[in-house]
Amino acid sequence: MVLSIDLFRVERGGDPEKIRDNERKRFRDTHRVDVVLEADENWRKAQYTVELFKKTKNLCSKLISKKYKLKEINTGSSSHDLDAIVKNVNSVTEETLSPLSVDDLKKLSTLIDGEIKSNMDLADDFAATRQRHLYEVANMLHPDVPISDNEDNNRVIRTYGEPGMRKKYSHVDLAVMVDGFDGDRGTAVAGGRGYFLKGPLVFMEHALINLALSMLHQRGFTPLYTPFFMRKDAMQAVAQLSQFDEELYKVTGRRECISKDTIDTEKKAPESIEEEEKYLIATSEQPIAAYHRNEWISAESLPLRYAGISTCFRQEVGSHGRDTRGIFRVHQFEKVEQFCITSPHDDVSWQMFNEMIGNAEAFHQALGLPYRIVSIVSGELNNAAAMKYDLEAWFPGSGAFRELVSCSNCTDYQSRRLSIRYGQTKKMNKNVEFVHMLNATMCATTRVICAILENYQTDEGIIVPDPIRKLMPAGYETIIPYVRPAPIDEEKQKAMDAKKPELKAPKTVVEISNSVPRIDGSNEEEAITKLEKAMHDSKLVDSTENKTHSAKSSAKANLALKAEPMNRSTEANTEVVECKNESPKTAGDATPHVLPQSSSAAQEEPSSKGPEGESAEKKKRKKKKKKRNTGVGEADTAKSGEA
Repeated sequence: MVLSIDLFRVERGGDPEKIRDNERKRFRDTHRVDVVLEADENWRKAQYTVELFKKTKNLCSKLISKKYKLKEINTGSSSHDLDAIVKNVNSVTEETLSPLSVDDLKKLSTLIDGEIKSNMDLADDFAATRQRHLYEVANMLHPDVPISDNEDNNRVIRTYGEPGMRKKYSHVDLAVMVDGFDGDRGTAVAGGRGYFLKGPLVFMEHALINLALSMLHQRGFTPLYTPFFMRKDAMQAVAQLSQFDEELYKVTGRRECISKDTIDTEKKAPESIEEEEKYLIATSEQPIAAYHRNEWISAESLPLRYAGISTCFRQEVGSHGRDTRGIFRVHQFEKVEQFCITSPHDDVSWQMFNEMIGNAEAFHQALGLPYRIVSIVSGELNNAAAMKYDLEAWFPGSGAFRELVSCSNCTDYQSRRLSIRYGQTKKMNKNVEFVHMLNATMCATTRVICAILENYQTDEGIIVPDPIRKLMPAGYETIIPYVRPAPIDEEKQKAMDAKKPELKAPKTVVEISNSVPRIDGSNEEEAITKLEKAMHDSKLVDSTENKTHSAKSSAKANLALKAEPMNRSTEANTEVVECKNESPKTAGDATPHVLPQSSSAAQEEPSSKGPEGESAEKKKRKKKKKKRNTGVGEADTAKSGEA
């Protein structure tokens, strides 16, 4: 990617100040322009010196041949200072060299050979410096590009649809809720931003790819499934230097080198094995740009329209900390790309620019996604783009517009370095022309999926957009149901639970009464008081009076079972006792409880009438006890009389 050097040369119609101004509009240092100008000037001087030495050497050869013909081999003076002649080579003529003998002319030729090599090496160094900095000078901006280094100043060109109201969930949660994404296992396997796409989202991704390819095919695009990696020299021709540091993955392979002498033989054993650097592609634009490298393209065959499909790999070093969750910004994703080659004449490339962004708009309109088209400010353009439009879709879960598409016209900036020339051959006395090259996203699958998830979310699941329903399998044709809770809801619940104090499980009335020591009838009132306090501490005493007395009655019934056994008949009597006011644990249970009668107290029905009821019950119990004791005395007296 490079500008024409003629743009820097005033004598060729160039204007260095115009290039400096272009760099300033991009908010870049103009130092590169100055380095290019200086290196180019030194290169041209070195080249001129080489030409002078070559001319002088030709004169020496001509004079030596002439002297041999005239048999003047040993004639001529040998007192000339050959070093002085070399230093003043720009003033050397045939008359200057004629007095030299053949031997001196040969010595001078040898000296000149050394100077030619030295100056050619010097010229190569200057050329390398010039090209290195020339590659970093950016393309000339289109006049309509907004000049700013702040993305907030991107110019909105047009909008489609109305941004809806904010919705509850973002794509990060929704992808998990439909069980279409596993980031934890992806990170464990592939590291940061690694992921597994699962189930319904796999089907949706392939449906989107098929839809994008079908639409481009109908518009005259030729699909290209590209290589996933490129050789270093090819990648250098299509990527700028900063991409090698922040975006591209380098892979090292081994290459077998076979001697030419053994190519036609049956045994083709490699002479050696060399390491070869290759780079994973960040977009299919890169290999497609090199598709016609070093070729001439006739005017009749233009324009060329390609629909590239590939997996893309990006380090995202410059995006550290941004969009680390979900699938919006990842290291690996699928993409369908538009790539077009046009004539450099009559603004044909700008007509194609509008066509390509229109294709992307048609795709997203078919999916029913609200979006806006923005012209990117000069300070945010890459070096190759003369102008770039982005399509930003509305994300209601995030409450923002997010980039889905980039469309750029690179004019002849890429084709010049790739040597993709316009026409059949170089015409007489005319400069070589280079084709214009453009690129635009059609569908970056993971980002489009994110937009669909947020825009089509409902309480039950994700509605599938109409154009891809026929491409989805059974069970997912119309809606993708939620099958898991939202991670954000789970996180909120965990945070709330962490703030709550730890509560012990409440005890039942039976558990509390069982914890009270065994008592006899005389200490029953004291035990009941202790039991009530234990129930209150365990939060079993309700503020409602009825429930309080019900709990007390149940407690007394349990205490009665624990009371010390009285003197009673040996007959094992069992009686059905129905507790009308049962504890909360057994409230509403209509089944009577059969309890063994270990004492007369157990036969009494618990009272629920408050303190007055308790006092009456106590008097009644004492009266029955006294009567029983009296009955025993009378029986003993009767037996004694009979005796």
